[in-house]
Amino acid sequence: MLTKPLHLCIPADADSQGVRDPKIVLLCYAASRAPGQPRHIPQLGVLNDEFGTDILNTVKEIEYCVPSVRLP
Repeated sequence: MLTKPLHLCIPADADSQGVRDPKIVLLCYAASRAPGQPRHIPQLGVLNDEFGTDILNTVKEIEYCVPSVRLP
């Protein structure tokens, strides 16, 4: 279940490569398990990007981020 917005993540220009589309942002909402839904099943994942490699391990739902468009 999503509730109130928590964060607005604006793209950054890493290594002066430019931002592909500065209007596209991530809007993150507080998330919790809806009544009657099963408990979170921990997941393990690997993230590879320009910042390196990292191992991700989920614990529980806290927030959910969705792509959004920032209007002028």
